[in-house]
Amino acid sequence: MQMENGRKNGNYWRGCVSPLPKCKGVEHPVPLLAWQLAGPPGGRLTVEWLGDPSGPFTQEITLPPDPRPDRIAEVHPVREGVAGPVAVPLRVSPLAATADAEPNDAPAKATAATVPGALLGRLDAAEDVDWFRIEAPKGSRWHVRAWGRRLGSPVDLVVNIHRANDKRERVTGNDDAVGPDSAVEVTTPEEGAFLVRINDHLQRGGPEFVYWIEIEPVVPTVHVAVPPGRPNTQERLAAVVPRGNRTAVLLNAARDGFAGPARIGFDGLPAGVRVVTADMAADAPTTLAVFEAAADAAEGAVLTDVHVTAVDDGRSLGGLRQTTDLVPGQGNGPAYRSVLDDRLPLAVVAPAPIRVELGQPEVPIVRRGSLELKVRVERLDGREGKVRLFLPFRPPGIGGPSTVEIPADKSEAVYPISANPGAALGDWQLAVTALFQPKEKSRGDGEMLVASGLVTLRVDEPLLELAAEATSVEQGQQTTIVWKVEKPGEFSGAAKVRLLGLPARTEAPELELVAAAQELVFPVTVAADAPAGAHKNVFCEIKVPRGEAWILHATPPTQLRIDKPLPPEEETP
Repeated sequence: MQMENGRKNGNYWRGCVSPLPKCKGVEHPVPLLAWQLAGPPGGRLTVEWLGDPSGPFTQEITLPPDPRPDRIAEVHPVREGVAGPVAVPLRVSPLAATADAEPNDAPAKATAATVPGALLGRLDAAEDVDWFRIEAPKGSRWHVRAWGRRLGSPVDLVVNIHRANDKRERVTGNDDAVGPDSAVEVTTPEEGAFLVRINDHLQRGGPEFVYWIEIEPVVPTVHVAVPPGRPNTQERLAAVVPRGNRTAVLLNAARDGFAGPARIGFDGLPAGVRVVTADMAADAPTTLAVFEAAADAAEGAVLTDVHVTAVDDGRSLGGLRQTTDLVPGQGNGPAYRSVLDDRLPLAVVAPAPIRVELGQPEVPIVRRGSLELKVRVERLDGREGKVRLFLPFRPPGIGGPSTVEIPADKSEAVYPISANPGAALGDWQLAVTALFQPKEKSRGDGEMLVASGLVTLRVDEPLLELAAEATSVEQGQQTTIVWKVEKPGEFSGAAKVRLLGLPARTEAPELELVAAAQELVFPVTVAADAPAGAHKNVFCEIKVPRGEAWILHATPPTQLRIDKPLPPEEETP
């Protein structure tokens, strides 16, 4: 007797599973894959379902005219009026396919194919190899992307590209760029053609070892995605905007053939919501978008379209490609179930208990320098609690603490940042995000991040540079460390200079440095019990005046070696 929940005798796939058609005395079909593996949008195909315990069967299906972002259609096989409970993936592609024509197991017998296009084939038996010949303009660049395991085939594809000459030299190849599937980029050699060699990694074959390979010209693209807030979760993948407040969304970019500046845009925002985005600098992998909802914006949720364009000429480059793990894998393994979306969820929610503001920096930060960002928090509902601050985006080469805490009795803080010697120069847009942690939680309290507006951080070269050679001194003595001005300063007034990194029980005064100075000499007093040894992190902190503020510099370190005095010589009797 078959049970409606399909679980009798431990066989989940038997019986009727709502809302599938009622059983007609036939077990639900559970094939693993379809042959063929792909078809055009809205196309009608007669597919052969493979891998079912009861054997293969055929069905006429219609592919969706507007496939989801990953161009995968989930099709439920139907046999004798009974639909299978597990959908089988099929690729939806507008590319015309060339099927392998046996025998094509040698370069001289390669199947001729045209591109852009797809290669469709089957490795019929063990050690089977398929060859295709591609005619393309000399020097043209092509993406070769293989689909096998992702569509249910057991094949572990290996794709190699060879020259179409007498020697058939290998140009490039790939085994597992996308899981067990392959992907490679090739530039057409001087012959104006190339050969594609396809085989299974373990030299296996059989009726189910089928493949679909797409060959398309390389077109510059930039797609963006929101990084998950925590590993293996679905958190922080949406823009959640409190009424009368802001939230920041970090967008990571996947660039392919485009290194220039890019601009992010959003369509379909609800009434009362606006967004300010920072252009993505050339070669930069990340940018920031700040959404703000008016105090009277209606609460609700929408899906917004995201588009990426080139700043220079406005051409379209891509959009959102957001992968969400529905069922995470074990440890760091791949997810069991994921979905790919091309629209960003955005929700307008109830007001937040805090609002945060980031002050516009008065001066730039310079390489090797540091800066304190001023942050102010406004508490809106009178509740006590601390606030944790984060910088969701930092320009390349800019560092700082992962979080800064504002105690419950404070409303202001500084967020210190520093620039390494290779920090990316130019103007960058920053925002700070804040998380309120109430002292006493109320029902319904959940994590809610609010953000400041965007401010401009300028990263510059140092205004002056100093360097010093290593210095040595004995305990209980005095010495000088001479800093040579390698790059003259361009500033008014006098800079203040401190010697930092000195070992314990040594001291040096603070000095002033004018822009025209050629050197700076620090007198250093070393106590008799100062620690002996080589102290390699002695450097200058330089405060260069700029209006009412200071631009903080740091020099490369030098070494101060402290030696123990030689013992007194014994007198000869």
